[in-house]
Amino acid sequence: MVSHTAAMIELHSNFTLQGSKQVEDGVRPTNHALHETVEITQGFNEWFETGFYIFTSTDTKYGWQYVGNHIWEFNFGVGIGVTQATDHLLVKMIIGRRLNT
Repeated sequence: MVSHTAAMIELHSNFTLQGSKQVEDGVRPTNHALHETVEITQGFNEWFETGFYIFTSTDTKYGWQYVGNHIWEFNFGVGIGVTQATDHLLVKMIIGRRLNT
């Protein structure tokens, strides 16, 4: 959980080694694409936080492109998020435990 006195900024990076190679239903190919996601999370109290995500993708054929964003991530000890994809909603649950070191 992010403290209510702070914000957290993360960069998530992944590379698709083998993906689709043709445009399918208006979605560009993912083969050899680099995906970068900026996550900004703000805590509101000891048990509630929310995050804002900015999704991008780049490859050698199409260059850099903005893919989308969402701000629907809530963490009440168990994180619950809903993301709108191109043709469906992705519902995810994140279970974690904070370790005091």
